[in-house]
Amino acid sequence: MWKIAGAAHHSGNIPERNKWRRRAAEAGNLEAQCRLACAYCYGDEGVKQDLGAAFDWYYRAAAQGSHVAMYNMTCIGFRCVLSFDKQVEFGRCAINAAKAAGDTAHAAYYEYELAKMLGTADVYEKGAAASKALKAAIKNKNGKKETIIALQHSLDNLRLTRHCFACGACPFNDPTIKLRVCDRCHTVWFCSRECLERTWPEHEHTCERIVAKREAAKHAGKKVGGRKMRERSDSVEPSSSIESSSTEDVDGGVGGIIDPDEL
Repeated sequence: MWKIAGAAHHSGNIPERNKWRRRAAEAGNLEAQCRLACAYCYGDEGVKQDLGAAFDWYYRAAAQGSHVAMYNMTCIGFRCVLSFDKQVEFGRCAINAAKAAGDTAHAAYYEYELAKMLGTADVYEKGAAASKALKAAIKNKNGKKETIIALQHSLDNLRLTRHCFACGACPFNDPTIKLRVCDRCHTVWFCSRECLERTWPEHEHTCERIVAKREAAKHAGKKVGGRKMRERSDSVEPSSSIESSSTEDVDGGVGGIIDPDEL
């Protein structure tokens, strides 16, 4: 049934595709259930928006162990259906299910999203780890085309929803926003040198903690993701066109921000 839906999709017969997609979903096809839930969630692909139906199909897929469905049930759109505590529970289940499926990149991404929901102190570190894991998985290309697309979608979403530590500016709300990362911790983001300087007394302590933790792990030979932890020079390149890339490398001085190479 799912293959018939695919054939109808490629021929441009949307009603026929939706008919067979629903039948495949009702028969327990995980991909069909998630695609149908997504269509109901956003009201696209020839389906009228219905958050109740979206929730129902995601729930069915989650019951079969789909970490994608579990994660999607933590999204803000379902807060009218699920309590915050229940969404946190689904978030934790998504992390465990992704790990069990061997999808460590998405597990890292879900950990970051859960940290954002809970407002934990390590949220920026979780974000950096998720970005690195997703990029590595995409670069390895060890999976189906659909898997690579899903990984890229998660990475794009991570980049779009970053925000300036000082003023909260976010590319998702304003595409003209260009965020830059602290050149010391390579973890916390700012939209301008002025924002960095204004909140430096607050960020400095977090910055020092992240750098100290990274250095301690490096010297101890701690392994992260199966290899020795190292500086993120492979993903962060200073840009000579960014005037704020020059920093005051003196004790007590304000750090700088650098333009990452699609970090």
